Amino acid sequence: MVKPRALSGSQGVAVLRSAEEADEWLASSYEPEAFLAEAFVEGDMCHIDALVYDGDVLWDTSRYVRDTMAYLRGEPLSSVSVGDASLREAAGALLAQVIDGWEVRRAVLHLEAFVTPTGLTFCEVAARPGGAGVVDAFVATRGVNLMHAKLLIECGEDPLRNRVEPIAAHSAWTVHYTTGGVLECFDDSAVSGGAYKRRVAAQPGDEVPRSRFSGTGLSLHMFAGPTHEEVLAWVRKAESQVTFKTRPSM
Repeated sequence: MVKPRALSGSQGVAVLRSAEEADEWLASSYEPEAFLAEAFVEGDMCHIDALVYDGDVLWDTSRYVRDTMAYLRGEPLSSVSVGDASLREAAGALLAQVIDGWEVRRAVLHLEAFVTPTGLTFCEVAARPGGAGVVDAFVATRGVNLMHAKLLIECGEDPLRNRVEPIAAHSAWTVHYTTGGVLECFDDSAVSGGAYKRRVAAQPGDEVPRSRFSGTGLSLHMFAGPTHEEVLAWVRKAESQVTFKTRPSM
């Protein structure tokens, strides 16, 4: 697995499964000091999002429904907050290791880890909020906007000063991506009424760009509810019943 050091949203990530693929990638894409190389790990991935401030740690963890390169295959990307107690415990332990190992004192973190039969395997951590529906989901379950918190930390202010009461124990979100063109139709009536947050970047007749990374897309639907099962059901409906069509631009 090779990935850029300075990009996000799975941009520039490549899985090299043979010597031939590695040679081709080196010839076409390699730039000195610009990439990381690491062992490929089979398994689902979870993300752990946290606000660390002078010893206080506010965090939540969610599991991706599929890998974050889904946008390259024309598939939606979804994430659902974890309901399994043992996985949440493992996520909390890994987060604590990262905070201690990097001596994090004041930061917003977006940590990703592979879920394997033997536990969690660290993938990466960034000192920034996650993309897609992460910020909205954290507001719903923890009452803090991680974008605002990051800015407040950078300005030397208390990132918890604008905290609000969480509205739900669990959250989930789905992002739909597009290959670009003119949006002919868009229908999210099956889930729009149940979404805590809904964003659609275009309306029929608009020209829409091709989605180039997983952090943003044509639409975002974020759901909040009392149980993992409830928000998972909404995500499954969003993945299957949000429909749209594009045609090539003139």
